[in-house]
Amino acid sequence: MTRMEKIFAAFKIIQADDDYANALTIAEELMDAEPDTPEADALEALAVIINKYEDEHYPIETPSLIEALEFRMEQQGFSQTDLAVLLHSKSRASEIRNGKRKPTLAQAALLHKEWRIPAESIFASA
Repeated sequence: MTRMEKIFAAFKIIQADDDYANALTIAEELMDAEPDTPEADALEALAVIINKYEDEHYPIETPSLIEALEFRMEQQGFSQTDLAVLLHSKSRASEIRNGKRKPTLAQAALLHKEWRIPAESIFASA
């Protein structure tokens, strides 16, 4: 079986973990493909098939607001003071971070716009 035949054999709906493993192996082999080649096009198409399977079989849950805040604060080196400045309230920042209160709509907009907290996380428990 030629390389391209092997690649095209992977172009099917992934129905089991064996198919998934095979698709990942082929995708890995194609990672060094030059742009604008049949191999690069095959990698792009295979990535769509793999993503569909992963979305269905290995979904990633939306983090809670507290988890998203903690992650962003750690990632960016932000402190409780930074959150208080953003929300214009030291007490509200503490209450939101501790899960005692939900942000107001204005605060939710600031969290989303300035700190890129996903709207899904902000409103998931609303």
